[in-house]
Amino acid sequence: MSLTLEPPPKRARVDHQPARAAPAGGVDPAKDLLVEQVKIFQQLGDLQKEAWWEHCDLNLGGIRDPSRHDASVLQNFVIAYGVYKAVAGRTSQDADPLKASLVARIKQYQRVDKSQLEAWYGFCGEIRDPGRHTVAELQEFIRVCGVP
Repeated sequence: MSLTLEPPPKRARVDHQPARAAPAGGVDPAKDLLVEQVKIFQQLGDLQKEAWWEHCDLNLGGIRDPSRHDASVLQNFVIAYGVYKAVAGRTSQDADPLKASLVARIKQYQRVDKSQLEAWYGFCGEIRDPGRHTVAELQEFIRVCGVP
């Protein structure tokens, strides 16, 4: 009696696109704004959330975190689904690219080290969201703390 051993059956191939990394070199305020818009769009309701999820499942390998995709991918979604119009007035930074850039710099600064986060907390008082501070206050913090 002879036993023939067959190799195990092959698993089905799943063709996922890898997440697109942010460009090296630091903060991208334009991308941060797009990420914010996609997140707010999802908060508008189940239809919007499902639209983003379906887009991710079909086109982006199922990766639903907008910050894990590059700006061009987010821009395509924003245009295709009319996101900008849907979230108009819901973001504080749409009208002021300078403020968006300053907020992004401070948020990046906070992520680097806990002491830098604490420096922001010591400066800002009870309102910890940089987006809720004036441009002058943000510029003062950046100057005093030497934020890159």
